[in-house]
Amino acid sequence: MNFVNPWLSLFSFVYFIGAGILSFLMSKYFVIFYLKRVDSKFLRSIEPLIGVISFSSSFGIFLIVLYNLLT
Repeated sequence: MNFVNPWLSLFSFVYFIGAGILSFLMSKYFVIFYLKRVDSKFLRSIEPLIGVISFSSSFGIFLIVLYNLLT
């Protein structure tokens, strides 16, 4: 049976926290940029969707980077 290196597990957990914070900041930047560019009331109403998509995609990119670092 293979055991995972405890340092690798600890640093992966720290990486998740850092990736979450950076993804939040990136999504906040994208939403502010989006709201500056848009004047329509309808397009302003889909701002939460833009925030969710930008957060999910940036966090997903961070997970892909972590996967490639560990393999």
